[in-house]
Amino acid sequence: MLSYFNVFKKISIFILLFFLSLSLTGCVLNIEKNVEKTNQKIVSNTLTKQVTPLFLYSWFSELEQPIDQRMAFQYKAIPRHPKSPPPPTNINVTNPNIGTILNISWTNPKEVIFKNIRIYRSTEKNKIGDLIVTLDGRTTFFQDKEVERNKNYYYIVRSVISWVDHKNSNVEDQESDNFDQKLGRPIDRVPPFPPKNIQIIAGQKSGSLLIKWTNPTDEDFDHVQIYRSEMPNKIGILIGSNIKDVSFQDQGLNDNLSYYYILTAVDKSGNESLIKLIDTGKIDPFKVFEKEEQK
Repeated sequence: MLSYFNVFKKISIFILLFFLSLSLTGCVLNIEKNVEKTNQKIVSNTLTKQVTPLFLYSWFSELEQPIDQRMAFQYKAIPRHPKSPPPPTNINVTNPNIGTILNISWTNPKEVIFKNIRIYRSTEKNKIGDLIVTLDGRTTFFQDKEVERNKNYYYIVRSVISWVDHKNSNVEDQESDNFDQKLGRPIDRVPPFPPKNIQIIAGQKSGSLLIKWTNPTDEDFDHVQIYRSEMPNKIGILIGSNIKDVSFQDQGLNDNLSYYYILTAVDKSGNESLIKLIDTGKIDPFKVFEKEEQK
């Protein structure tokens, strides 16, 4: 019985060894196939790369980059003294059309707090001129009231900061070195007030009228002009110009005929008082009230 068992055991071991050898042989074959495929890929890639010359590699790689990366931009830079503060920006000089005032405005940077703002004014271009005012460093507006009509003024706005000199233990003021100028010209475009207290009375001679008035108190008042019309709500013709006096004698008129006058003032800039005419139309508004009273 033992002899049969031993024979069966040996046969089983032999069969197991046989199948194990077959499986190992298959793995070796698969590994050889994979190695062979990998070698084929390497060879094919090598052949493909060898088709393109080496000196064209960089050229092809540059073509793949976006076109916007090939643009060169311009950059602004201003050399300054290490201690020189940045100047104010957005400097504007505006004319309020009064003729005696110019408004100056600017913008201070948020990252720097100025000690002072200095404004220089000149009547000549490319000259710094005189220092007209020193303002608080947080100020962004100034009104120059010491100007003359129809005259050019050039402004420079500079900033001032304080530096501590640790060597000497002193506090020094450093001013910005900007020299850009802004032009301002005070032009008067505001019309003056017309003459007041107008009186029209009959003259001492036939066909004449005497006109009297009070001149306006505008500082730039220059003269009076008189218009005459034979119809209401019409300016008519200019019968007196450049009148410096406060009265005018109108002669050569027809007696018992109505005349209508307009008196205007003209300032030194040539601005004339506005004229407002009220057109009542063909209907006389006073006749309406007369009819209502009769009823």
